Amino acid sequence: MASSAEAVDRISEVIAVARSKRPGRKKTRKAIGQQMRSIRRDLGHIDTLAGQVPLSILPTLLYRYLLVIHELYRQQKAMYERRVHP
Repeated sequence: MASSAEAVDRISEVIAVARSKRPGRKKTRKAIGQQMRSIRRDLGHIDTLAGQVPLSILPTLLYRYLLVIHELYRQQKAMYERRVHP
């Protein structure tokens, strides 16, 4: 498990890439990969909780957001693996 200092460092790296005018392909890809891994981790936590408690307890809007996030993650992962991102 990463410490909070390491998490802050990773977040600041992603923010630095987002703020740069022309970060370059390598830096952009690295930042997107970091974001994808953190989303995968968070979705994994949600899936673990869903195994214990049904997702039907979520309000309809939050459940819809969760479905959208899963679909966007799936699409972005496919793009990342095929190297479609700039």
